Amino acid sequence: MLVKGSIGLGIRERKPFQNPDKYSARTVGRWLSSLPKANIGETSRQIYGLLNDSNKELLTTDQRTNLLDKLQETAAFITEAMKKHYMGMSVSLSEKQQKIANFTQALDVEMAIGYKTIIEDLLVDEKFTSKQLVNAVNLCMHYFFLIQTRSYLLYRDLPTGMWHEIHLLYQLAEQNQFHDQKILFANRGITISGTYKKILMLSTVNPNQLRQQEIDRIAELLGKASQMTRLDSDPTESHDFIVNLTSDSAPFHSSLLKNEMTAHYRGISITRVVDTLEQELKDKSPEQRMLKLEDHTQKHLIGAWGAMATRTFARVDGEGQLQVTVGLSATHFIITEILYGEGEPVADLSGEHLIDSLEGSMRDAVILDPEEAGHVQRPGKRTRSSSVPKPKPAHLSENSLWDAMYRNRSVQSDERADKP
Repeated sequence: MLVKGSIGLGIRERKPFQNPDKYSARTVGRWLSSLPKANIGETSRQIYGLLNDSNKELLTTDQRTNLLDKLQETAAFITEAMKKHYMGMSVSLSEKQQKIANFTQALDVEMAIGYKTIIEDLLVDEKFTSKQLVNAVNLCMHYFFLIQTRSYLLYRDLPTGMWHEIHLLYQLAEQNQFHDQKILFANRGITISGTYKKILMLSTVNPNQLRQQEIDRIAELLGKASQMTRLDSDPTESHDFIVNLTSDSAPFHSSLLKNEMTAHYRGISITRVVDTLEQELKDKSPEQRMLKLEDHTQKHLIGAWGAMATRTFARVDGEGQLQVTVGLSATHFIITEILYGEGEPVADLSGEHLIDSLEGSMRDAVILDPEEAGHVQRPGKRTRSSSVPKPKPAHLSENSLWDAMYRNRSVQSDERADKP
């Protein structure tokens, strides 16, 4: 359960802990080296347990910073290893895969909570420009970006309240003028404004219309595009998107801007990025492009970041009835009634009508006996003359309707009529 801190960030309620050496650098280092890293499941459970416990305990900002810094590499290793369980699946995730995805998300959420706790503690002590605060806000925004990307990969909404916290942290950095201050993280320089622009841009690509691999590629290489993006105060219709820093919502298209929308709003200009993508689409192969995207994905981004699609007609109120069929058999039954049936299609699929619709094209089929099925020539296969009947295939189960063979009921009736 989270509680609101002094500036409104969600953190865990904390209590004093008894062992003063529990979170010392030496103790944590020894504990990390003893983890069974070959066993990802056990390692991830132990890392999550330590994060969750530490976020509930009263640590100094130095202790918490050192702890999170030591856990960063292992947490990143775990979340990357867990990707294979929910990425590239051809069907919806199983219950186990859902749990793995949720657990991976929870791990980054706990990392973000840890940095939010540091921010709250530093602001209580009025350390508004300390290097520790700059690092904490930068890294908290980084984990927000990871949470956002994974939410889109799983085709889910962002956690409630997360947009509000993202905007809140950016306002904090902007007001204290460290939003463009660069820090070194994972061998690269990152800034709060750069990560914030990546978050805003990723939210505007219509991720629900993209494949997982496309979302992942865009998120990975979005840093280059964000450098060509401008974030301005006093937004106008010349900007592509508008963001309300006091809201708990994503940016919206500038065509929805109203005149009174000025205070606490920022304008996002992506025109340079769109122009570059359009030029690349004409002149460069996917490997040479800024985001390394195929043509259809590049066109999708150009459409998402370009002019807003609007209706060319007005909606009018209306009333009527709509019939919906679920499943191929029921749909086939309705279409058949419309095309070949006498009169109007059946309005109520119940009783005999329901049975007929569910039977579909198998309505006139009967199952052959296993012995009889063994003598039937399958399409595309030759038969040899033999007086010895073929045995029933070992894989054919008498209870399996999928392995069974069928014949038309009318053919069976004709054969019986011909017998003396």
